[in-house]
Amino acid sequence: MYYCKKCNIYLKKNIYLINHNLKHNLKITNNKIIEPFKLYLDNNYDYKFKKNKKYRIFLDKRYNINIINNFKKYENLIFIDLRSKNINELTKNLTDDDIIFITVNKSNSIFYNLLKLFKKNRFVYFYESICNVWNIYVKLEQYIDVIFCQSFTLQKSIWVPGYHFQFSNFLNDKKYNFILDEPEKKNKLICLSPIGSGIGFKFRYPIIKYFSENTDIDLFINNKKYNCLKNIKILKDNRKNTDLRLLCHLKTDLFKKYKFVLVMENNNTFGTFTEKLIDVFGSLSVPIYYGSVNISQILPDLFNNAVIDGSQYNLDDLISLINNMTDDEYNSRVNNIKKLRNKYYSKCSIDNINTLMMKYIINFLE
Repeated sequence: MYYCKKCNIYLKKNIYLINHNLKHNLKITNNKIIEPFKLYLDNNYDYKFKKNKKYRIFLDKRYNINIINNFKKYENLIFIDLRSKNINELTKNLTDDDIIFITVNKSNSIFYNLLKLFKKNRFVYFYESICNVWNIYVKLEQYIDVIFCQSFTLQKSIWVPGYHFQFSNFLNDKKYNFILDEPEKKNKLICLSPIGSGIGFKFRYPIIKYFSENTDIDLFINNKKYNCLKNIKILKDNRKNTDLRLLCHLKTDLFKKYKFVLVMENNNTFGTFTEKLIDVFGSLSVPIYYGSVNISQILPDLFNNAVIDGSQYNLDDLISLINNMTDDEYNSRVNNIKKLRNKYYSKCSIDNINTLMMKYIINFLE
């Protein structure tokens, strides 16, 4: 249970709390939204060391090896693996210059107690939406100084997008031959980007149901909660039985025959933006996107005559738009997506996101 002093009300559920805070943060801390995101877009954040100091950075080498590889050239930084056998000895005499960086996932909860040993310089990266790991966030929040996550609405947050599984190091490896150079013939109108879990059902279901009843949409869903809908098609390849990188290839091959792809995040909190949208770009289909509220404020170029922000339309008008879109408008949207996609393949790579986070940490210390 959380209490909002401004509105004099109690809020029970995490998603309601975050969306409620949104209206306050947009009015009061607009700079909080703009400045970190400018750093993300430009990626020119200065990270030259100004002090002649040594900083020990405690992190999980298993998940952050690319951080170590990209920044080991700086003599000021000493990287220490949180999985070291003598980690208890290494954390006995911590100083104000010591740093801990944790990527939150199911396999590293063993590090949460180590986080409590640090009194400052505590950085945590939530690569999933905060809504999906809210119970972990609530437990750790008091021990964190900066949170990197898909949210603008938490007081300690610096926004980063969800990373893309395929484009882990896009700048150095561009051998992605599954990406179409030109759109293929689109002989079907619309499909739903695959859904395999029940997370976000209350957000997704009413929209998917309306499309199912009013269009000839192909629904790629592998979850029994949606079984009452028509045109459900089960995919044998999914995240449980197929390599995530291969899924990107399969999605491109799946989407390429559809003019439009309905893309739905599992929530619409401000800042939510994952690989689901990026996956459509390789097929040069036009995504209809339901995700973060005010998404065009975060990614203005993508939503200027390219991707369609579904939240800006009532459903009848949206369906009318895709049924009656002229060839000129459709081709213009496809061309804009083609121009922009490499930018977002790069920006949403884990290599780029890790670089941004490390730049921020260094400037935070200096």
